[in-house]
This record gives sequence, C-alpha cells and structure tokens, in this order.
Amino acid sequence: MHDAGLVHGDLRAENVLLREGEVYFIDATKVDGEAIEDARAYDIACALAALDPDIGARDAVEAADEHYSGEVLLEAESFLDFVSMRPDHDFDVLAVKGEIEKLVDGVA
Repeated sequence: MHDAGLVHGDLRAENVLLREGEVYFIDATKVDGEAIEDARAYDIACALAALDPDIGARDAVEAADEHYSGEVLLEAESFLDFVSMRPDHDFDVLAVKGEIEKLVDGVA
C-alpha cells in the first residue's frame, strides 16, 4: 500500500481483507508530497496497535521491521500515544514502544 503511494489513516483489522492469499485495504487514499511520510508512520502505528493484542508487541514490531527501517519505526512510535487514545485500539503502548526501541538500539 505504501509502496504504491497510498495510505489509510484509519488502519485497523476491520479495514484489511484477506482473500485467496491477497491483501486488500478498504478506504485507502493517495497522498502526495511530504505528507506521505507522516501518514505512513501513522498507518504503521495503527497496524502495530492492531497486531499487538493478537501476536504480541515483539512479533508485531519484528514483522514491521521486515518492511520498514528503524528510522521509519521510530517515526511510527511518535504516533503510538495518539493511537492509544482511540477507542478502536486497545493495545499495550509501552510494550510496543519498548520493542521498537530495543530493535533500533540493537538489543535482542
């Protein structure tokens, strides 16, 4: 989605569909210019918030690390407090932040 220049802005499990091994995003939108970086970071923060309750903070961050740099994950970390205030996300914000920081600092 991000590689195609698309972002979501409300990324959560209800907006992601899996069908026959393909991933589909409902309500994604195109963002031009520098706004794409902040929107991407917010999407990643939302994805981490959605994944944490199901697979845990460590596995969620490791999955994100397969596709995004440590710098991008730190940008996403800056949105986690905001995402945690949303009623549609119930996750361990401190655990997710801790896993990002361990990853970026090179701590296993």
